[in-house]
Amino acid sequence: MKFVLNSILLLFSIQAHSIEDCLVLKGPEEIPLIKNNFLADINEVAFQASLSTNVKKVEDFCAQSNDWAKKSKYAVDHKGKLKKGLILKGYYRGCRHDVSWMQNVRENLCEGPNLKSKTTLKSLKTEKIPGNFVFLFDGLGSFNAKLGKENGASNLDGTEGVDLRMGNGDAVNNLVGPMKEVLKDDFQLSYYGSSGLYKRENVDSASACADQIAYYTDTLKSLNAPVPNSKWIAVGYSNGGDRSIEFQREAEERGRKVDLVFTVDPVTQWASFIYGGLRKSIGNKAASTGRFVNLYEQDDKGSMPLMQIEGKPVRRADVNVLLDPSNTKELEAKKNNHQRIIHTQVVKDYLTCELKALSSEEKCDYSKLVTEKK
Repeated sequence: MKFVLNSILLLFSIQAHSIEDCLVLKGPEEIPLIKNNFLADINEVAFQASLSTNVKKVEDFCAQSNDWAKKSKYAVDHKGKLKKGLILKGYYRGCRHDVSWMQNVRENLCEGPNLKSKTTLKSLKTEKIPGNFVFLFDGLGSFNAKLGKENGASNLDGTEGVDLRMGNGDAVNNLVGPMKEVLKDDFQLSYYGSSGLYKRENVDSASACADQIAYYTDTLKSLNAPVPNSKWIAVGYSNGGDRSIEFQREAEERGRKVDLVFTVDPVTQWASFIYGGLRKSIGNKAASTGRFVNLYEQDDKGSMPLMQIEGKPVRRADVNVLLDPSNTKELEAKKNNHQRIIHTQVVKDYLTCELKALSSEEKCDYSKLVTEKK
């Protein structure tokens, strides 16, 4: 009852404050500012009311988020591994503790495992939550932590190494450019290896990080904090295409939706490569996935010794496009086209088009894309 009375008094003071502002209004240009201030005050009242009735939920969040942060800090100092007993065993799975918007929410909402005594909506800076969460899966031997960090990957500091001692950086070098062009600064990039042999930053880490992001944003929404309707995007090349398919499937199992999956020449991991090679397609679009676009080639020779590495169509994908020397100038008959496809302009153009369509909620117009014939 005391809180209700205080809320009524606060609303009254807000109303009086706004009326007073209107009385001294100097011009129409000040109206939007007054309106925004008024709405901010109303949002603060709703937020404080939710805090008072959800203390247990907030304290559960504080305990869980601080536990994740503690584990992440330890893992960063111990090559990604956690301590079990007296030995290091198993990798940490999840987002890094120093992802800025998550760290700010945790530190301004929590004091240890408890609700912070003076928490305001303004201090949480929920407007800093990215409008897009991008999970990028590179191909076999392509993951390179240093290149990932240079391209803004939030889950890396550059010391996490490379996959199979190669680290070509195929996907991160070629696909982050279109993301930056379209999404500007409004996306959080997480970057992973996909061979199955590099264990530290893999699809398990990606799914765990996605779980944590969802836990943060769902908690904030339950407290009446304004949270953007962020888009979820999975992008993968080669083995990374297979991992993107797995990522969207796991998201569906957890009740989440991936808005866009974009794969380039997806192939199965080494452990199931022979079996996968006998099939005419690879994976399925999950029922909850918004849109699935797949570009692939089937004319490879020399990408790997004694093996043809060729992608496949994805079952129920919205778009499956076969790229070959007749429609893509960078590809040549019986050449290492699995390696070449990720460098083609048409792949970049398709990704750019899909990201623009996702942002505008309009369909991608493929008629404007150019696939040059030789």
